[in-house]
Amino acid sequence: MTGSNDRNDKGDGEDTTVTNIYRPIRPNPNPISPSELLNRYNKLLDRYPLRTKMITSAVVSAFGSALGSFLSSSNTNNNKPSNDKRQSPSRINWVDVFSYAIHGGLINAPICHYWFEWLATNGPSSNTSSVLVDQLVVQPPLLVLMFV
Repeated sequence: MTGSNDRNDKGDGEDTTVTNIYRPIRPNPNPISPSELLNRYNKLLDRYPLRTKMITSAVVSAFGSALGSFLSSSNTNNNKPSNDKRQSPSRINWVDVFSYAIHGGLINAPICHYWFEWLATNGPSSNTSSVLVDQLVVQPPLLVLMFV
């Protein structure tokens, strides 16, 4: 039995083909450039703005929580004096990761989406004033809501 596809004749007239799972994986000869990836993301933002922002916010929030959890657990493990030479593996708190993803995707992204749309049409004309209004009016309640 050689080659990437081997025939398996059962003798009942049915011919099945078994794929060899040990063939090497070839890299993609035409990888997507970062600028093309950014163009695709911007097209998604134009076509589905709220959905794209919700998914992006959920992924970024979850990644930030996982990274923070990983780094804080590995930092804690390195500071403990121990007679045991084995290091306990770094732990990620998956409940926190899931919670941050839900908060980022279902709460923070929609509120910020509609808030910034409203602020762009009805808010101050100065960018500095818009940032000040955003940071004083909407961000404090969102911060409190994150920890509730």
